[in-house]
Amino acid sequence: MFLIILQAMYVSYLGELNMRALQAFALPQMVALLVVSIGGVEVSMTRGMAIRTCGYYATTSVLAVTNGMVLVTTIRPGDLAYRADEETNRTSLEEEEQLKTRRLTVDVVMDMGRNFFPPNVMQASLETFQTRIVPTYDDQGELVPLKKDWTIRQKFHPGTNFLGIISFCVLLGIALQVGGKEMKKVFAAQLF
Repeated sequence: MFLIILQAMYVSYLGELNMRALQAFALPQMVALLVVSIGGVEVSMTRGMAIRTCGYYATTSVLAVTNGMVLVTTIRPGDLAYRADEETNRTSLEEEEQLKTRRLTVDVVMDMGRNFFPPNVMQASLETFQTRIVPTYDDQGELVPLKKDWTIRQKFHPGTNFLGIISFCVLLGIALQVGGKEMKKVFAAQLF
């Protein structure tokens, strides 16, 4: 069993390098393209483009979720590694924390709003905000149903906040568009 896991790790090495390279290029390219494209579009074209973009985003999101669900149920990626961890009884501290905490739908939606306006764009490229609820257990280990005794944890977790970066780029592009040529000259002089 260990030999199979070792071989899988060696085979996945090239894929891991490829994903790291793609992730390294994705963020700078996305920021530059969004700012330049929104800043260069005329105001009259912006509304139609925004509607088409939202439709495209919704369609691709539904397709991606459907594709992910089909793949997860058919090929079960990570199942081999999960069984290996199960055999050795190892769980990371973060996995243990996630097992003890819960995320409510309301909290996820509010976290999306918080992530839409990050306090710092550089922080958004490294961390994303999450709200987690830590339930209380009684002496027998049973869950206490009163939610008023539960603890609420709000903190930043590792991971790129693409929603906040995109919102920043869109707002910067709109500011450049509304500001006209003078604003674009000042921005170009400060950037380069």
